[in-house]
Amino acid sequence: MKQIYIVLFATLLLASCNSGQKQAQTSEPEFDKQQEEQTIKALVDEIYKEVNLRWANDSEGNDYANSLEELYTTKEWQEVYNQLRSIESENLKSGNDENVYFAEGGNVWTMGSFNIPFTTEFKSVEFSNDSTADVYFILKPAESDNILIKWEMLKVDGKWLIHNFLQGDENYTEYVYDYKVHMKEFIENNTGV
Repeated sequence: MKQIYIVLFATLLLASCNSGQKQAQTSEPEFDKQQEEQTIKALVDEIYKEVNLRWANDSEGNDYANSLEELYTTKEWQEVYNQLRSIESENLKSGNDENVYFAEGGNVWTMGSFNIPFTTEFKSVEFSNDSTADVYFILKPAESDNILIKWEMLKVDGKWLIHNFLQGDENYTEYVYDYKVHMKEFIENNTGV
């Protein structure tokens, strides 16, 4: 009889533990695609509001680009970006005029345009999963041609961050300039690594 009570007690204990695990698993918030899209859209607006404010105070935005990188990009992006800026600085000091800068204007936030204010036309977000998204929009510099933009974004510690910038062609049909790939090529060409 004692054995039956022990088995019954163990069964009840196991059942209550499983029930607690199921409750813990279901208490995690579900991925709300519509809410996440609105969050990302608001982030695009926030970033370009910030870009406009900063570039209004510095026509090339150079003093402010680094802080935008820290606020809105992943650690991996920042590492590549910082390595690139370090090489540019060394090239400038050494008088290496041919390879001083990664790109004319070299600024991923404005795609080389300095015609503020910038407005955006949000197009869409495509989610690969609950922490990876491709964001599509058109950057509209004042008195300049519009620029098709794609951001590859990752959700890190609950915050959406830009992991890569891509620029589209003039026909708005494809993304022809991958900034991370080109930055890494520039680094390799200037360091041999």
